[in-house]
Amino acid sequence: MGWSLNIIVEYCFNNNNGGGVSGNSANVNSHIAAGTYTAYYSADNTADVCGTPGTATTSTTRPNISLTYASNVTKAWSPVVGLYSDIAATIPYMGEDINTVYAKPSTTTNYTFTATSLAGCTSTASVNVAVTGDEVMNENNDGAGSLRKAIECTAAGDTVFVSSGSVNLINLLTQLNVDKPLLILDDNGSPVMLKFDFGGVGLMNETNGAFKVGTMGNVTLDNIHIKHVGNDATHPIVKNEGILTLKNSKITGETGNTILPVVQNATGATINAEGTSEIKSE
Repeated sequence: MGWSLNIIVEYCFNNNNGGGVSGNSANVNSHIAAGTYTAYYSADNTADVCGTPGTATTSTTRPNISLTYASNVTKAWSPVVGLYSDIAATIPYMGEDINTVYAKPSTTTNYTFTATSLAGCTSTASVNVAVTGDEVMNENNDGAGSLRKAIECTAAGDTVFVSSGSVNLINLLTQLNVDKPLLILDDNGSPVMLKFDFGGVGLMNETNGAFKVGTMGNVTLDNIHIKHVGNDATHPIVKNEGILTLKNSKITGETGNTILPVVQNATGATINAEGTSEIKSE
């Protein structure tokens, strides 16, 4: 794309007509231009040289001139959720007029930067921060690196990766609720086990399933083993209100337990089984 420069800069240097020696000359940093873009006039012993210049001479030597401008605009980022004013993401951004923010959203978010001039003119730019699949790093019930936190932080339609190489048994003490499209995948060896203990305080009175798929959920369990212990047969292990697909996965209870129903499927909900999937007592 071509462009043209239509700016004329005029300046005058007058050394109070001292003249006579080179020390009274003006020294200006310059460079050689591609064309004769400079026109100058020089005269000694002329006090009003700036007011009454004579005929100019052209030159390829161009003075180095920097033009600066103080921008009187206010700046704002939106939405503020997931934005921080420090790189460690510990100080939430609250809408302050600052140039730089740091994004750490829990789900994919489109952020907009708006600059507003004193005259009310605005200019905007947007950036989309995508949150992709997360990995389970430990066997804890909750907190950083847990399955629960990974599900919370992973955007709808993405994947939670569970590696049975380092995570084999996850003890879940309270209900695990998934209410968005999600793939929970163990792609490393034998199925990782999600163990729900109905004998604990967090689940003994849970009537809506230890593992619940909400109405917005479209959940696929791939190479996952859901197991319960301590169930008195009055509570479902899994309650499905959306779409649940078992792919080479299984749901089991303790040997000798009467687990009815193992999976409670709400009206209009769908459950699919693929590969070697099974639901049984063992």
